[in-house]
Amino acid sequence: MKRLGLLLLPLCACEGLTTPPAPALSVLKRMPEGCFAVATPESPPADALQLFGTCTYQADPTLMANVDEAVVVVDYGPDVEFDTTADVPPPTLTVTIDGAPADVPIRIGTVQRVGSRAYFEATLRAPAQLTNDLRIRAQVNAGFATELAQPFAVVAPPVGLSLFECPDAASCELTAAVGEAHLVVSIPGDQPQQVTVRQSLGGVDDPHVIDATITPPSSTVALPVPTAPDGTTWTISASLLGGTPPSVTAILRAPLITTQLSCAPSCALTTGQQVGLHIFAPAGIHATQAFVTTRLNGVPQLVGEPVALDPGLVALTVPGRGTWTIDVSVAGYSAPTIVQNIP
Repeated sequence: MKRLGLLLLPLCACEGLTTPPAPALSVLKRMPEGCFAVATPESPPADALQLFGTCTYQADPTLMANVDEAVVVVDYGPDVEFDTTADVPPPTLTVTIDGAPADVPIRIGTVQRVGSRAYFEATLRAPAQLTNDLRIRAQVNAGFATELAQPFAVVAPPVGLSLFECPDAASCELTAAVGEAHLVVSIPGDQPQQVTVRQSLGGVDDPHVIDATITPPSSTVALPVPTAPDGTTWTISASLLGGTPPSVTAILRAPLITTQLSCAPSCALTTGQQVGLHIFAPAGIHATQAFVTTRLNGVPQLVGEPVALDPGLVALTVPGRGTWTIDVSVAGYSAPTIVQNIP
């Protein structure tokens, strides 16, 4: 073996070795409980390094994009010794994805020593790009470099979805065109990520897409409850980094629209009389107007007359003799028809 200082590079010029030395690479993945599990079973860290905080089990070579943290151990090995006073040159780590260089921030710590043996720990977070071929290479100089033989896969993190208004996801019903539904989106990790929220009504996709930033463990996205026929299925999905999007569904029910004449419950109306029409719609309905249509013996008198829902009151003039009908709609939903016989 040969002791090397900063001025004695290249590091491969070691006496007594049949092959040039190369740094040994190992990767450990931070697990949810906080310890680091070896994710390179074919090249684990040497026992001589006595690493602190390692798990008692191994991890698979899969990283969740933008979530998982990994530590790359670059061990210069027992065949390359350094004087205790010598500066140890740090390695340069590069990452490739599908064979192309990837811009993955890597933080290399200070040199660690076990006697005359030196090693470095470099930390990185899984990139946002999905792949089955992420590779790591370490180099100190042209004669002292190693590429990790084992590739890593980078997969999309799982997304959890629920509707706050529906604790029982199996029987979720919401009033159409009224208020908002609150989509609870949960993601792993400790970094905010952007999810894409999509909706469909009765199997027809809404072209409007919502991009929402989610802060772990979960954030809420408010969605106006859409207008749709009674019984329509509303499906909401959310995708993250191109992963398979989970979805939640709700059945939309028509809002209750009612009307009442000011003379109720007993009306004896005569031609030319003024009577008030009260219109009642659920609080929070998206529409701001109702539309009134009246007919006398089937002949239209008023057609789609707009009436502000606040206060939801309009004065009508009783027409001539015959059957007078009053129809009111709000957001396309109809109230029961009022029928009055005018003597």
